Amino acid sequence: MGIPFARRVRADASRGGGGDSRREYVQLHRVRAKESVDTILEMAEHKKFGARRIDCAGCLVERYRNQILEQVPEVDAVVGTGEVERIIERSKAI
Repeated sequence: MGIPFARRVRADASRGGGGDSRREYVQLHRVRAKESVDTILEMAEHKKFGARRIDCAGCLVERYRNQILEQVPEVDAVVGTGEVERIIERSKAI
């Protein structure tokens, strides 16, 4: 994919972890971030086949909000973990 933030997250996830618990935690975080990016891109493909909206929520989209909206135009909205009110609004709007 030609999406810079996705390439960066995937590259981070492929780095090896170490033996201590802090490195293992960082490696686990990278793997989960890669899975999140892969899921966003997978859902973007569904929009080509009739999905009406793609609303993304969570800590990854909170961190990369602008990059996701710029680089994955299929995404309609992003809601961070600190925006509980917006999550409720988005769910009622659907």
